[in-house]
Amino acid sequence: LFGRLSVIAVVLAEAADLGLQGTASRALVAGTISLRGMARAKLLITACVVGLALSFLPVAPVLSPLVLFFVLAGWSEFLGVALRARGDRGQESAVIFCLRLVGLVLVGAALLRGTSLAGVAWAHAVSPQPAILLGFALLGRKPAPAGVGDPPVGAILRESTPLAVNGGLALLSLRVEFLVLSFLRGGRETGLFLAGLRVVEFLNLVPSAVAAGAMPALTREALRGGGPVRARTAATLART
Repeated sequence: LFGRLSVIAVVLAEAADLGLQGTASRALVAGTISLRGMARAKLLITACVVGLALSFLPVAPVLSPLVLFFVLAGWSEFLGVALRARGDRGQESAVIFCLRLVGLVLVGAALLRGTSLAGVAWAHAVSPQPAILLGFALLGRKPAPAGVGDPPVGAILRESTPLAVNGGLALLSLRVEFLVLSFLRGGRETGLFLAGLRVVEFLNLVPSAVAAGAMPALTREALRGGGPVRARTAATLART
């Protein structure tokens, strides 16, 4: 049950990003969109998704906090991308590590207390807050780059739309079989399939992480008109 609701929640929470995280890794380096503009667009759609999740809390006591978790986790990852775009990969790692560590501690504590499934979901929902505060604190210590574009929210969302469609389809492509199975079979069969799916997802994370980590350097190289980063990234992906 937790696996099925988590899959549904992560797909719903994608509506609070709409490709902005992927767009940020390129636009923040190229200077076409400011961090303030990206954050303003993300905050607007986040408010809409969080409002809907809270409104369905009485009828979805587990799903709603899981949606909140993935939405807030997306914010911590977004702030990590902003730090990476400014060349601070170590600080990005610190934000992500904080997100995972606090989540592990809070969920572990909830399980040890024998709390309900809704309690575990709320432990997830609360866990991204320290990472978000850390990300804002680290970014606040850095001066904003000059001469960066600040288009309106509508223009930012139009630019991120292709990545939003790709992100939604990518999330569904690995999970649609699980969702169908969860409605056709029992918990044991569904749980075993989910365990195998986690292995596949982990293998997919490796090339995705390489591409995401290389994007700022690829953008800088494209602005310069050439360099070794593209060839080195392709070779790394081929080896993985």
